[in-house]
Amino acid sequence: MGDIAFQVKLTTSVTLSAALTTLLTVLSVIALLTARSSSGVPARESRKPSWRDGAAGGVMPPRLCFLSWQAQLALWIFLSWAVCTTVQRGLTTEGVQNLACYLLFISTTLTVWHRAEKADVIRFIKVLVVVGWLRVAMYGVDLLRLGFDAQGVYAARSFGVQAVVIAAAVIPFAAYVRGARFLPYALFLETVLSGSRTAMTAVGLLLVFVSLCNTRRVRRLKAVVRLGALAIVGWLGLTYIPAVHKRFFTGDLVMVHGMAVNSSGRDFLWSLVSQHASTSPWLGFGAGSATRIVRNAIRTSGEPHNDYLRLWHDFGYIGLGLWLLGYMGIMANCWRRARRSPEGGAAPHYAAALALGGVSLIMITGNVLIYFYAMLPLGVLVGFSLAEQASADVCTRLGPPTKEDTLSDRRHSCVGGLAVLNTRAISGP
Repeated sequence: MGDIAFQVKLTTSVTLSAALTTLLTVLSVIALLTARSSSGVPARESRKPSWRDGAAGGVMPPRLCFLSWQAQLALWIFLSWAVCTTVQRGLTTEGVQNLACYLLFISTTLTVWHRAEKADVIRFIKVLVVVGWLRVAMYGVDLLRLGFDAQGVYAARSFGVQAVVIAAAVIPFAAYVRGARFLPYALFLETVLSGSRTAMTAVGLLLVFVSLCNTRRVRRLKAVVRLGALAIVGWLGLTYIPAVHKRFFTGDLVMVHGMAVNSSGRDFLWSLVSQHASTSPWLGFGAGSATRIVRNAIRTSGEPHNDYLRLWHDFGYIGLGLWLLGYMGIMANCWRRARRSPEGGAAPHYAAALALGGVSLIMITGNVLIYFYAMLPLGVLVGFSLAEQASADVCTRLGPPTKEDTLSDRRHSCVGGLAVLNTRAISGP
């Protein structure tokens, strides 16, 4: 297939999603520029560090600090590369929206990192729990009215993307926030009924980590039992419910490890975009170019439905490599912090790591990178993890309170109020 020529110009028609994305990005950037360096980040003062300073005493391991900065630098270089490539190739409406989503994720992460207060993470999770149950209720009504693969108030694919982010965020907080324990299971059930296969797989894999995020054996055992029961119900539904079985194993089939799986026509889109991307594999064609290639070929299919392929086509191997370096680096940093943090303090890091992992799975067959309702909460979760990684183990690393420190103050110094839930780790003066 030869090179496909297309006109590059800004159109006057702007969708509501594009307008909201641009508005949120502008607000996020303004908040970042006006953020005070002392807000949410422990001050580096010349006096002797105390537990009030969080990471001022060097609590955070140097290797993790380097990994975090290295990953963030890679994302900023990616954004600079994306802007330069897009300007050189020509701006489009789709390109501006895509760049706005990338900037929204990065700027939101840094804004929350600089401005987050101690208990904001718990407040945010409580809001997500309420939003999650509202989503379950509203899409449940759609399923009752319209049946399997309901396209009502929420499109099935949009519900699946939101379910992944919400489930990843609330799973680590199930023991600390009321209403969070059974929300991931409800989201998984409705994701299966929505017919969103990648989202269903992502939420199902996230449920495996329910037991890992619990430190008590009884809760781990209960989580394993619930997960086993859910797996059995899912297998029975996949095997014996005709609509679910048809969604997975009939239609446009591709072979995956010897099994025929329905690709819903994505294999044609991927072939179309990859062939055009191969004509400029290292530099790419600028933000939004993959979308225009697809829309010029098939008007009913607006996106490439593979964000990794989108990054390669738009920004070449250079842009794709920078994104993977930054994204995977932050995810690895959050995961390591979660594994090394004390009980309670690990929850924000688990939430960020699981959300990043879930979104990386959705990227295989979806367009999640250009959805503001996914990238905005993802940036918030990562920002909380980065803000708290320097002081997640303050309560256990700096010893018991001194005579000048009250137990009440010591409790408020812990991450988001989480570490104080394990009161045995805090000794009196």
